[in-house]
Amino acid sequence: MTNHAQISLNTPLSSWMSAVDSNRALSQMTIMGTHDSCAIHEIVGIGKCQTLRLTEQLKLGARYLDIRCYVKNGSFEMHHSIIDERQSFDDVMQECLGFLSDNPSETIFMRIKQEQSSASDPEFMSIFNGKYGHYQTSMLFVDTRISPGRLGEARGKITVVSNVKPLPGIRWDDLKIQDDDEQDDHAKKWNLIETLLNDAASYHNNHEDQYYLNSFNAHDPIDLTSSIKDIAQYTKNKFMNYIEQAPVSPCYYGLLPVDFIDLYSEDDMKRILYYNN
Repeated sequence: MTNHAQISLNTPLSSWMSAVDSNRALSQMTIMGTHDSCAIHEIVGIGKCQTLRLTEQLKLGARYLDIRCYVKNGSFEMHHSIIDERQSFDDVMQECLGFLSDNPSETIFMRIKQEQSSASDPEFMSIFNGKYGHYQTSMLFVDTRISPGRLGEARGKITVVSNVKPLPGIRWDDLKIQDDDEQDDHAKKWNLIETLLNDAASYHNNHEDQYYLNSFNAHDPIDLTSSIKDIAQYTKNKFMNYIEQAPVSPCYYGLLPVDFIDLYSEDDMKRILYYNN
């Protein structure tokens, strides 16, 4: 590989974006992140997707967070399905803004969606604009009909990926997505991932108008206890081999959420991010 991004291996993972040109399109990057970012708890061995808390994920180089909001008493609480993750949206924002204060060169892509509760879109937006309205000055709401957004304008901010229809930002429905989650065939899941990796790398050679999201997470719908981590380990091993064999670099793969991001060492994260940004 040739490090075309010219990110020195001495650059801390907490500030790796400092070495990326501010004019870079936000869509034309390789962004590691986490699926169900707050899912650190489990019930009878089921439901855990991460070991690290948000700040630790970010320090490891993750820049995409999957934030799932359960609407309760006019607030957003973090949930994974029925599991209460014992964090509020305020907790999430305080961790993220604390990290960005320490690392102002960075941006955090944040998917915001409603999880498990059944509030209407107007009710969700009323809470977002009311109780949490003061956070919006620290958020970037990209209108991809006009521009994919640039890293320079996103530095020090949370770049919103909207999975709630009235919420502005990068619209979930406009992403090119691979998100086959109920998949017990490890090889089939990897083939789906690899197909979209190839598509993103090819497209981003000449274009910057399309966001890609390629979810590495999956689980056996029958065996929910060990399958999540088993598949995470399998896809991690396949991905590291894939990028080592890539004929050129950098390749821009888009948003790449994974389960158990702590399976990736610091060296793994640098090999992914520093060669492909």
